[in-house]
Amino acid sequence: MPPSALAALFVTLVIGLGGCGSGSGSDPGVGSGSSSTGTSSHSSITGFGAVAGGHEKAAVAAAVHSFLTALANHDYPGLCGRITASNRKQLRSFGEGGSGAGGCATVLRKLLNPGVAGEARRAAAAPVKSVRIEGETAFALFTPKGGSASYLVMRAEGGGWKAISLTPGTPLDPTATANP
Repeated sequence: MPPSALAALFVTLVIGLGGCGSGSGSDPGVGSGSSSTGTSSHSSITGFGAVAGGHEKAAVAAAVHSFLTALANHDYPGLCGRITASNRKQLRSFGEGGSGAGGCATVLRKLLNPGVAGEARRAAAAPVKSVRIEGETAFALFTPKGGSASYLVMRAEGGGWKAISLTPGTPLDPTATANP
C-alpha cells in the first residue's frame, strides 16, 4: 500500500473517531486539551460520566485486555472483531478502494507497524485502574509497565465493548489515572 494511501486511511480513521462520543451528544474532550469547563484533558477524562465498578468495570477491562492482546499477537481478524462496526466498515471500504482486494484484517496487516506488538503486550499486562462510563462510551485508564498513563475509548456495541481506535491515547496530564 503506498504511503499516501496509508496517510489517507489514518486521516479517515481520525476523522471518523473524532465524531464518537456518548449517546447524549456530549464531547468528553479527550485530546482536545480542554473540556467544556476549560480544564485539561485530565479533568475531561476523570470528570467524564460516572466511575464504573463491579461488572461494568470488569466487562470494559476484559474488552480492553482482549483488544490489546489481539494487537500484541498480530491477530488481525481478532482485532477486527474488537473494533466498532463503523471502523471495520471504514477499513473494508479503504481496502476495496485501494487495491481492489482486502477487508479489515488485510488493511490492518498493511497499516499497523509490527513493532507495536511490544507496546501492546505491556499495555495488555497492565491492570485497568479506572473506567468511566457515560451512555454507550467508556474510557478505560491504565498505565503500562514502563509507559505513560494511557486510555482506550470503548463503545458499547452488540452486547459488548469495542475499541473506537487502533491504539491507546495518552492524556495531556500524566496523572490522569491517579484520580479515578
